[in-house]
Amino acid sequence: MRIKIALLTFCVTCLLNWQVQASVITNGDFQNCNFDHWQKDTDGSGDPGSTGDFSIMNNAGECQAKISIDYFNGATAFDANTLFTALDFTTSGDELRLSFDWSFTSFDINNDFSDFFFVSLNDGNGNLFGADGNAGFLISPSGISGAGTFTTALNSSFNNQTNWFLDFTVQAGFNQESYSSMLTIDNVSLTANSTEVPEPKSFAILLLALIALSLQRSRVANKGA
Repeated sequence: MRIKIALLTFCVTCLLNWQVQASVITNGDFQNCNFDHWQKDTDGSGDPGSTGDFSIMNNAGECQAKISIDYFNGATAFDANTLFTALDFTTSGDELRLSFDWSFTSFDINNDFSDFFFVSLNDGNGNLFGADGNAGFLISPSGISGAGTFTTALNSSFNNQTNWFLDFTVQAGFNQESYSSMLTIDNVSLTANSTEVPEPKSFAILLLALIALSLQRSRVANKGA
């Protein structure tokens, strides 16, 4: 009986402290092995069609998105390629947390005119912002090859806003030794952490009352046996 009571008490405690996590980016892991729910833009002219600018890397079913500036493999961008997806900031929650994996490879020389990449939040009007809600970037422009996992909590000023996008951009260099660069991305997620469970304390009190009633009936039954 004590084990049963302890278990029920634990369940009630979980209800009181329940956090709901909801992912609000579709196909962020590219496991459909396509660009569903993503949009492509080359030089501000929209989707370039079947070119080498955007592709899916399929490693035995483990897929990633690749953005290229590579004239030797059919890329057409003169200026920049951007892969972007709409963001849903209207999900109720105490905190919005953004995360993604990235890898940048460049065969360009590293100077002020080299190929580079950056990641940013776009307000739908072409203005770029960082996670703090100020003008800037999530990952500042860089032409250095590398890889990592980026994760950050977004400033609460983003909550309940609409028409925002997450941009991944590869910018072409402007020197005679600009060759090719590529950015791969995967596991893109925007998670809303919420503690807004409808009336959890009232539900817990009701559950405890039902438990007490059940225990009382068990005792009465045992005495009458």
